[in-house]
Amino acid sequence: MKLIWKNFSRNKNITLAAVAAVAAMTLFLMLYMNSIRIYRQELTNTYAAMTVEGWVDGNKKGRAPVITQAEYTAIVDSGFIAEHSARITCSSLSSTGQWLYGLEDPRGEPNLAAELPYLQWREGFDESLFGGDDPVCVAPRSTGLDLGDTVTFPLKRDSAEVLELAVVGLYGGGGGGIQNFYCPLASLRNAYQGAGLSFNYSGLDLIFTDLANLEIFKTAMLEEGLHTGEAQLRIDDITMQQTTGQLKQQIALLEGLLPVLLVLVAAIGFGLSFLLLRGRKKEAAVLRSLGMRRSAVFTVLLGETALQAAIGCLLGCGLTLLLAGATAFAPDQLLLLWACDLLGGGVAAWKISGVNVFNIMTAKE
Repeated sequence: MKLIWKNFSRNKNITLAAVAAVAAMTLFLMLYMNSIRIYRQELTNTYAAMTVEGWVDGNKKGRAPVITQAEYTAIVDSGFIAEHSARITCSSLSSTGQWLYGLEDPRGEPNLAAELPYLQWREGFDESLFGGDDPVCVAPRSTGLDLGDTVTFPLKRDSAEVLELAVVGLYGGGGGGIQNFYCPLASLRNAYQGAGLSFNYSGLDLIFTDLANLEIFKTAMLEEGLHTGEAQLRIDDITMQQTTGQLKQQIALLEGLLPVLLVLVAAIGFGLSFLLLRGRKKEAAVLRSLGMRRSAVFTVLLGETALQAAIGCLLGCGLTLLLAGATAFAPDQLLLLWACDLLGGGVAAWKISGVNVFNIMTAKE
């Protein structure tokens, strides 16, 4: 170590030149790597700020989808759904113009959503009832029902299995026409399941999460057949794809060039060290002639190179912090730069340490 430090401090011009060159390379590459981190963070922020919605359509225009319980579970329990709103349609009384819809969110049903501000509620109830499973419903005034009345729906046409619901909300005017009743989806689903009857969902609206990995969800849904059957999943992610696509391209370009730059650092480290150590051939020959092994000479030269590279990297890091702030500092990347530079310098040191002693000692000045 004494010999390493002695040579390092003795050759001031060489040392300063090496340190300055390494500092410049470190500054450039740390700023370059920081730009990659900035783009990645921007991509993450973009995903977090965006809202991607989806829904399930029928396989023909104007036809409600037929979503099985298995398909519903596969979508809702996929881990990619932040919010969802489903619907079950009980059409057992459709011949009389009456329909019962089980909803998870009244705002997902346009006809009811428009009436929400004007609904007459029974005391203790409001639109939050759709998130529960109470046997209650919202009825149209055109039926002549009052709050507190009970209405009965057969679960299947000509079936003895029925669902009794208490009217806790009234909407609309007193005119005729189609009469839609709305109840909590869970209460209608529980009734079907309790009676051992099969049922399907007739609507499903979605808001997605984990947008960065949304392609995984799409692949899983393709495997479920949700693109060719009676229920076809639609995802409105065109805006997200356009916005994030440009960022991904920029990140891919920068990351693709990074290995090339690291190889270039090693090459520059070799060239710089070889030029700086070339004048030390005689010194290396003297040490070899005094009995020092090649590995020992190599260690001395490598130690000088490592010390120059370390000081240059730290100086470059300091400049980076000054110019770009603390967020630009990454210890692992600094160590990688030092290792690449040292690799090139090590090759040069090994080459110099293997000098032919006889040729050097007998060469004319």
